[in-house]
Amino acid sequence: MSPKSSEQFAQMRSDSRQKILESALEIFALKGYHSSSMAAVARNAGISKGLIYNYFQSKEELLFAIFDYLLQIFDSFAPEHLGNDPLTQLRVMTELSFDMIRRGDKHYRFVTGIITQPALQDLVRNYAGKVMHGKLRQFFSLFEQLGFPDPEQAAYSYAAIMDGIGLGYIAMGEEYPIEGMKAFVIETFCKKQAS
Repeated sequence: MSPKSSEQFAQMRSDSRQKILESALEIFALKGYHSSSMAAVARNAGISKGLIYNYFQSKEELLFAIFDYLLQIFDSFAPEHLGNDPLTQLRVMTELSFDMIRRGDKHYRFVTGIITQPALQDLVRNYAGKVMHGKLRQFFSLFEQLGFPDPEQAAYSYAAIMDGIGLGYIAMGEEYPIEGMKAFVIETFCKKQAS
């Protein structure tokens, strides 16, 4: 057996880090940040607790690494990756968001759970605020291009409705009228305004 190359070691390290992030995301989403331990994250990932500390010095550092990881995922849905037409961009982003909500996606559950935990609000407020402002600016730009009279209000309204739909679906499950709400959002927001 030949020794591993530096590229192979780098890939193994990247894979291990990814496994830890996914595991922590799942555990934090299910149990909450304060009720989760690094040992539980390690067990869920199928690795030793000590290995986690080779990548993250603390649970707080791991929490912020998850936020960075989620930003990378959400950035792949950014309008600039979806073509030049603002209507298509908004529609695709809306469809992807509904798909995440419908799947009970752990990413969505994590963000919702972390942001709504009172004990964590001070810790994550600045970070989450920057993320939210960045996303709202993207939507502001799309609504501006679509000719909405008040693009900022449209962006905040869109975000609030999508958040409410996600929470409603988490609370009610299959009883929630997800398809009707999707049609409402598309009909209300995914259109060019009359000049």
